[in-house]
Amino acid sequence: MRRPSVIRAALTVIVLTTTFAVGTGPASAAPPGTNSQAAEAAACASLYGVPVAGNPDPLSPCQWDMRAIGATASGSYAVNRGRGARVGDIDTGIDLTNSDIMPNVDLAASCDFIYADTPTSNPAEQVTRGDCSNKSALQDLAGHGTHTAGTIAAPINGMGTSGVAPEATIVVLKAGTEQGFFFTQSVVDALMYAGNQHLDVVNMSFFADPWLFNCRNDQEHRHEPPHYRRDQPGLPPGRRGEPAGQQQLHRPADRAAGRRRGDSHRCPEPAVVVLHLRQRH
Repeated sequence: MRRPSVIRAALTVIVLTTTFAVGTGPASAAPPGTNSQAAEAAACASLYGVPVAGNPDPLSPCQWDMRAIGATASGSYAVNRGRGARVGDIDTGIDLTNSDIMPNVDLAASCDFIYADTPTSNPAEQVTRGDCSNKSALQDLAGHGTHTAGTIAAPINGMGTSGVAPEATIVVLKAGTEQGFFFTQSVVDALMYAGNQHLDVVNMSFFADPWLFNCRNDQEHRHEPPHYRRDQPGLPPGRRGEPAGQQQLHRPADRAAGRRRGDSHRCPEPAVVVLHLRQRH
């Protein structure tokens, strides 16, 4: 009997692990009690049993995650450092004062997708939809976007840490609010912008809840819609027995119908999004 086919999606996934946001400029003073760069490097070298000197960057001894995936001077850095790659980082923005990471950020191409009607957003990060001119709105008010950008492409420059691809270019796509929430409209707009910009890959280290803050009759943490279809092994995602090419967006009910009925906070069944991926035998 033939084994079920393996479904592969043409996506690149960057796995992010803990790192440090360091090398910030004068506008981002370190909190009281923060270790000096040299003291932190020495502590990490002792903890992980690695040399404190001879590393790509001063805080490389702390980057156990990079060593785990071979992103080291003798590993991937000796083969390919990501030069020419443009990475869209859909996250909470970037610390515009971070002198370690900003040299690898394309600020001109970066864009904010937080709007006046985005729940939990700060007015300082709100822009008019489709207008990418307000670069100050990209400022990371949550901290997570600066973390992911550094993990992806902090350059080897003699300060702080180095990223997986230290010569790649980051395009900041801000879709997360100050409180760390990512709403569907912002995420969709960021993805469409990334496609229009022909970026090589997009990193998304978050989850988006399209119902939280929108539907009072929905549980706060809905992990899967009630009509989610668990397909038989080997079949493309979709309705069982449905011919290829007919697997589209199935909507058990129109979410907008709730608003037409006059109750803007009660929504019917959520849409079930079905992706059709090519199979490779």
